[in-house]
Amino acid sequence: MARARNIKPGFFKDARVVACSFEARLMFQGLWCLADYMGRLKYIPIEIKMELFPADNIDVEARMQELRDNGLIEIYHDCSGAALVQVTNFTKHQNPHVNERVGRDKRPLPCLPGPLEVKKAEGGSDSKKLPIEQRVRDALVVLREYSESDPADSLNLIPDSLIKPPMSDSDEPDPKPKKKYKFSDDDMRAAEYLLSSLLKVIPDYKKPRSLEPWANTVRLMREQDGRTHKDICSVWSWCRMDSFENSNVLSAEKLRARFDNLKTKMGAAHAANQSNNPAQRQSAVHRIDQQCADEFAQLAIEEAGYSDVAAHEPVVWSQVVEPGGGG
Repeated sequence: MARARNIKPGFFKDARVVACSFEARLMFQGLWCLADYMGRLKYIPIEIKMELFPADNIDVEARMQELRDNGLIEIYHDCSGAALVQVTNFTKHQNPHVNERVGRDKRPLPCLPGPLEVKKAEGGSDSKKLPIEQRVRDALVVLREYSESDPADSLNLIPDSLIKPPMSDSDEPDPKPKKKYKFSDDDMRAAEYLLSSLLKVIPDYKKPRSLEPWANTVRLMREQDGRTHKDICSVWSWCRMDSFENSNVLSAEKLRARFDNLKTKMGAAHAANQSNNPAQRQSAVHRIDQQCADEFAQLAIEEAGYSDVAAHEPVVWSQVVEPGGGG
């Protein structure tokens, strides 16, 4: 088949279509696919049969005559005597893709001459007949090239239904290129700590396919937001100990979006934990204080491979993880 075409609901109730046999109706639809963008094709019965009914015993000539008798097609001959077919009202019901009508050089592609053009040429001189014959040859070349190359006709869609034709193995779309992130090794170590500490509290948490987005978010928090690795891991560790935030802050991106708010809440919880007011101590019983958050941050250093650093020594994160200093 050369091209995809549209079929409208009204087709099935058209009086001329209903007057035809079932085989003729099916052939009529097939002719649309074989025709050029003006609804014209060369009439060679054996070729039509092989294209439309390769496995059926169909009398193509009888069915074509049936379509002709009902005014659905017109059969005529060019100046050389070759039989052509014009599908009636083709351009009224079909909207061929621009690639059918225009070439890469933006020039109109050749199509078969219509009945009126052939009739005018027959009554003229030989000089008028030659261009018609050349048009036929050129148009048949275009039709053949479309059939062999299976072009992207109508954007490979049937517009009325938006159904894509099945893809062959060679048509598989190329996978989307993997997004490249920029982050340091220390950013990745911090991301690994964030995930490992989360899994300790929520073992059934669905791990991300890659930690690169997390590491990239850590980098953005350092470079754009002015956070240090210690600050990032401290606030994250506090979230793991807070009964409410533990179920809400579950990714590096969420941590970044709410960082200021979370740090304020962590400071308030720390202050309440240090208060002598029994009521305040009771409300903060499930919260981690700042010192505990620092210890969790130091665990990140140890899990990243710095085992020589004691867990409870007051080590500054940037001095260990960031030799160059500063986040």
